[in-house]
Amino acid sequence: MTAPSQTGPSNTFIYPSVDKAGDLYVAFVSFPINPNRGPVTIYVARSTDDWVSFSPFVAAATVGTLPAADLPNTTFRDGITENFAASPTYPGHLYLTYEDWDGAQMDVKFTQSTDFGLTWSGPEVVNDNNPAEQTDQFQPSVAAGPEGRRGGGLL
Repeated sequence: MTAPSQTGPSNTFIYPSVDKAGDLYVAFVSFPINPNRGPVTIYVARSTDDWVSFSPFVAAATVGTLPAADLPNTTFRDGITENFAASPTYPGHLYLTYEDWDGAQMDVKFTQSTDFGLTWSGPEVVNDNNPAEQTDQFQPSVAAGPEGRRGGGLL
């Protein structure tokens, strides 16, 4: 049995995904007590024994959050922070997209792991807006296709 682990008072946006080897990965966002006041952490854990136990939670990304539930200057309420996929071709290859608030705008970022979620690449901004224009990109999606191809989308 997996030992208890504290990730935060509120864990949500849970994404399970199974890789080529049949291992289950679970990505989720851990929110602080006040979810609109500070960064959140996206964790990933792995099960290799038919979901009986899981590896320790590994922090894949730390993400800036909006100061309120709505995007600034709108009444549009933001949604799910991240999206997650495991490769159906390469065991242990994992892909994570997430929205990240920098204090002025929301960008979509991408990170990946090729070692079963033990380490994660540095984040890359994947939206293609002009950086000089402050616009918001959010609610990301990612998919993993055969032969290591990946695709994604965002609003």
